[in-house]
Amino acid sequence: MFERLKAAMSHMSGDLKSPAKDMMNRMRGDPTTPTEYAKAGQKVAPDVTRLLEEDHRVVMGWFDAYRFETDPSYKEAWAVRICTALVAHMQAEEEILYPAARKAFADKGLVDEAEREHDEAKELIDRIVEAGAASSEEEDLVLTLSAAIQAHVAEEESDFFPKVRQTDLDLYELGERLAARRTELLQELTATGPMPARTLH
Repeated sequence: MFERLKAAMSHMSGDLKSPAKDMMNRMRGDPTTPTEYAKAGQKVAPDVTRLLEEDHRVVMGWFDAYRFETDPSYKEAWAVRICTALVAHMQAEEEILYPAARKAFADKGLVDEAEREHDEAKELIDRIVEAGAASSEEEDLVLTLSAAIQAHVAEEESDFFPKVRQTDLDLYELGERLAARRTELLQELTATGPMPARTLH
């Protein structure tokens, strides 16, 4: 799914209006590691669960921006930004946090459920990529993705993260590793140039 999104993004057109193009390009320069936060004069990202919760707040805000946007060009910019951020977030979480939690938890079912929810979100992202820009199908899929992510966030923050905090895991070390990996993934996804205007079939 990651490679498919990356390939689609590399073939997307760049015909966004200038303000939307600026908004999308800012994503590539946002601080994403504790060191970058400090250099930018922002608070250093805390433990891995707090870092992921911050990601959740940001992407849910982007879903709201998508929902209320009326300009098709800007709407598409939000859809691309949401999908890109979610792919990087989920893959980093699956590579860094979930294996550590699986080792630390007595009940492996929590990790299994979180991974299943990620798989559902990835399927929706694949369908959004296939749907094409500014179509009614794309809008329906983005709103379905929003509902799925909201449910996942609620479960993760009310059950999964509290249990992670009760383990002996080094949450700060995990947070630093996850932030660094997420940065790598975002750079890989956006390495072909400015964030694209739309997906192509």
